[in-house]
Amino acid sequence: DRILYKWLFRSLANQLLITYLLVITIALLTVSIWALVAIRKESLTDLQNTLEVEAVNLGLEIDNDLVLDSPQARKRIQTAVERRATRLGVTIVVVDKDGRLLSDSAPIAEGKNLSNEQEINEALAGVLSKTTRSEPHSNTNWLYVAYPVRSMGETTGVIRVGLPLTQIDLRLKSDLIVFLNIIFATGIVTV
Repeated sequence: DRILYKWLFRSLANQLLITYLLVITIALLTVSIWALVAIRKESLTDLQNTLEVEAVNLGLEIDNDLVLDSPQARKRIQTAVERRATRLGVTIVVVDKDGRLLSDSAPIAEGKNLSNEQEINEALAGVLSKTTRSEPHSNTNWLYVAYPVRSMGETTGVIRVGLPLTQIDLRLKSDLIVFLNIIFATGIVTV
C-alpha cells in the first residue's frame, strides 16, 4: 500500500498516467452508458411500432366480430388471436367495450374484467396506450401495446399485444460486456 503510494507520487509522469487513465475511463463509461440507453430506447420504439401494427391489423380482421358479440364471432376472434400470437411469438388479449376478456392467446378464464389494467383502461377511453412493466408471476419485464378498436365513432373493444423484453435485456447485457472490454483494453493500451 505504502509502496504504491510512493510510486504514484514519485514523479509527475506517474501522476499524469493515473489522471489520464481516470479521465479516459470516466469518458468511456459515460459514452457506454449513453449508448446503452440509446440502444434500449431505439429497441423499445421499434418493438412498440411492430406491436402497434400487429394490433391494428388484428383490429381490422376482427372489428365486425366485436360488434356482433355472438358465440361464432367469439370463436373467429379466438382463432385469429391464436394464429397471430403463435406466428409472432407474442401474447394477445381482446376485451370488449366494458373491459371483459373475450379472447386470450394464453389460457385465462373468459369473462375476466381487465379494465383496471392501465393500458386497457386508456385504450377503452379511445387512446392507443404503450406501457412497460414487470409481471410479478414471471418476474419478467413486458412491453404492452393496447389498441382501441372503433366502429362508428365508438370504442367496441381493445386489443392488447404483449412481448417479454428478455431479448432486449440480453442484448443490453451483451453490449455492456463489450463496452467494459473496450474500456479495459483502452486502459491497457494507455498504460
